[in-house]
Amino acid sequence: MSPASSWTRATGARAWRRPLAGALREISRLGGGTVESYPEDAGDRAVSSSFLHNGTVAMFEAQGFGRTRRIGRHHWVVTRTLPGHAPRDEVRRSS
Repeated sequence: MSPASSWTRATGARAWRRPLAGALREISRLGGGTVESYPEDAGDRAVSSSFLHNGTVAMFEAQGFGRTRRIGRHHWVVTRTLPGHAPRDEVRRSS
């Protein structure tokens, strides 16, 4: 792997952390539930970015998702169930 592609893989993996974590917080804030995605298992192989539109399995596993079932040679369904959390205003009102 060239230094440029190695940098891109590392930077791309970091770039997804914040938006995914933010989406998971918002889903939880709005009542939680099961979140499902269909990422590519890139492993140690070079993968065309056209296959990575939904991210990588490693990216989702780092956020607590588990592999549910294989749907292609390198394609998986990953899921995570999030608890619901009432917004702070609603918690204060019910006290």
